[in-house]
Amino acid sequence: MNIRVEQERREHEYLSRYASFSDESLGRDRPEEQCEMRTIYQRDRDRILHCKAFRRLKHKTQVFLAPTGDHYRTRLTHTLEVSQIARSISRALRLNEDLTEAIALGHDLGHTPFGHAGERTLNEICPLGFSHYKQSIRVVELLEKDGKGLNLTKEVRDGIVNHRTSGNPSTLEGKVVRLSDKIAYINHDIDDAIRAKIFSEDDIPKIYTSILGNSTKTRLNTMINDIVLNDYLIFETGNQIITDSTILSGEVEVNESFITGESDTIIKKVGDTLLSGSFIVSGNCIAKVIHIGEENYTSKISSGAKYVKKVNSEIMKSLNQIIRTISIVIIPVGILLFLNQINLADNNLQNAVVNTVAAIIGMIPEGLVLLTSTVLAVSVVRLSKDKVLVQELYCIETLARVDTLCLDKTGTITEGKMEVKGIRCFTGNETEMKEALREIARCI
Repeated sequence: MNIRVEQERREHEYLSRYASFSDESLGRDRPEEQCEMRTIYQRDRDRILHCKAFRRLKHKTQVFLAPTGDHYRTRLTHTLEVSQIARSISRALRLNEDLTEAIALGHDLGHTPFGHAGERTLNEICPLGFSHYKQSIRVVELLEKDGKGLNLTKEVRDGIVNHRTSGNPSTLEGKVVRLSDKIAYINHDIDDAIRAKIFSEDDIPKIYTSILGNSTKTRLNTMINDIVLNDYLIFETGNQIITDSTILSGEVEVNESFITGESDTIIKKVGDTLLSGSFIVSGNCIAKVIHIGEENYTSKISSGAKYVKKVNSEIMKSLNQIIRTISIVIIPVGILLFLNQINLADNNLQNAVVNTVAAIIGMIPEGLVLLTSTVLAVSVVRLSKDKVLVQELYCIETLARVDTLCLDKTGTITEGKMEVKGIRCFTGNETEMKEALREIARCI
């Protein structure tokens, strides 16, 4: 099995049933031998990325003609922003990200210089009219490669020609690009206009900012999330749950071992929450997306795990206090010592400085620091003999004060029960202890 076939197999395991699968493509106008490494849509993406029309986008206007600055969007940067937005949405909805990227990178290949003003001018002077989406198809089918075209798949060409507002792409990936195009240009055109001081953020009507947000970042996040949130996903046996969802219909058996550490499967019914990171063992259901991105359960766990709270060490705290006190005292003492040395009748400046420095160095608790470091080093060596790895020095100090260590079982997130295997009595009468435990059990 080559790499491409393996990728196609994984698509069927992971992607939504409504996604466009690479091995089910309608193909090209001119049949070609398949690549052993890349899927058919990955090859389309690469052909678009390396074509001359794509490189020409860097000199084509998005909105502002010859702006005095390097930070205004061009048709090329617009295309890249559309691609990134569309890929994020497709990934969240488990659509074919390669097909989405190919359509996004190729959707404006036929656009004119001078933006839509150039398009309107060409439409007026051309006998048959002019539309940039038709020209984009003409570029990939005819103009590139000396009239041979790029020979793209039908799905990619369908997405390119239907990315316009009135278009109706035949694939969900094409529909995602169509929406992403609007999201991208609405937000970056506002950002460029603010940069050009045509208007300010405060000039945008509150009726819009109160819903979409008061910055480009917030507005992008709101629009993208709104497409994905409250969306409906169909989960089947073997599917991984990529975003937190609530089951609307159906029943599934879920493995949450990635989250809880427990291999036991859990039955999820209508109203139950499916956590991202788990996967469906059996059954199928329709679920509604409730969280995406950083709001997902696994994202919160990951961000929490990265935070390490430093524990105060009494030894280090005491050492720091001693050094801090000495650092404060040593300055006036040093001055007094120097004045005393310089006022001696048979002492010159050089001797006074040498004697003062010698006295001050003697006040630094080097032996205390050395002794503490030696104790900690010996402790690390002794613990390593018992196969204990010391990650923080304060752990040694903590263990030195412990005579009993209680360990909880893993997986209590899933099942809050513990099974008692045996009881050992360290002090007192064992019969009395068992009687006390029986009384506790009766109360429970």
